[in-house]
Amino acid sequence: MLPFEFVVIGRPVPHGNRDKVELRRWRKVVREAAIAAWPAKAPVGGLIQVTITHYYDSKNLEYGTLPDSDAIVKPVSDALNGIIYVDDYQISDFVNRRRDV
Repeated sequence: MLPFEFVVIGRPVPHGNRDKVELRRWRKVVREAAIAAWPAKAPVGGLIQVTITHYYDSKNLEYGTLPDSDAIVKPVSDALNGIIYVDDYQISDFVNRRRDV
């Protein structure tokens, strides 16, 4: 069951986005990707480590349009509550990376 990886296609919507509908849509996209890939049908208990790698193409970005790395984490960790883990309080270690493809 663990380690577990999945990919979410799409531009991440950062925490604090003023468009709450768009933020809810992004969380739903993350949840659906996790559910489709999660081999267990129940969340795990205990402490876990989460790693997020945000891949982007700098050639297709305008200056200043890349969301802050730390703002990407909260919507993703919230979206996985009740699916991968019971609650995000179980995350003992968090690795957040950004890579230009």
